[in-house]
Amino acid sequence: MLSFFGVYSVLSIGSTAYLVVSEIQTKKFLLEVVIALTTSKLNLVIFLNCLVVLLTNVTNLLIYIFFGEIRPNESKVSFNCNSTFAVFG
Repeated sequence: MLSFFGVYSVLSIGSTAYLVVSEIQTKKFLLEVVIALTTSKLNLVIFLNCLVVLLTNVTNLLIYIFFGEIRPNESKVSFNCNSTFAVFG
């Protein structure tokens, strides 16, 4: 079963692919397609969302390849700093 992020990834990549394919079908030249896709703010937000999702998925894949399964207690980031700072002035 897909997690929430898995479903979100599929929908994000699917919507971006649909957007690109629909623009390719309506325009004749590649330059017209690129201009149409980059002039709308909504299209740019969809592309940025897809880029973030793809980068997150690639990062998770690389972590899985190099480190294997990470247990929940290993994946938590701890910002507790138990050290003493000395200021020399």
